[in-house]
Amino acid sequence: MWVADERQREQNYRQALSSCDCREWIKIIKTLWMRNQERLSQGKKTTAMDKKYFKLAEDYLYAELSASLGVQQEKMQAFITEKVERAEKGYVKKEEISAGSL
Repeated sequence: MWVADERQREQNYRQALSSCDCREWIKIIKTLWMRNQERLSQGKKTTAMDKKYFKLAEDYLYAELSASLGVQQEKMQAFITEKVERAEKGYVKKEEISAGSL
């Protein structure tokens, strides 16, 4: 989702956020996370625009997942982290994944 032109990039982020598509929000989060890691490795700070759209995409995603999974939005990051860690260790049962749980 990376676009070099800042104005075009912001427009793409706005379109993705208004799409109501979780996959688009995840693209924003992943793109900005990778960009932030690169900037930090170069000794640079995260831009205000990157912070803004990362937070918006994260909030939209967590709100959607919260509603569908019945987990409080404030606890969604910990919930996702736990599920990913368990999956990486092979602890997630097939039933948990197919039942709609992360």
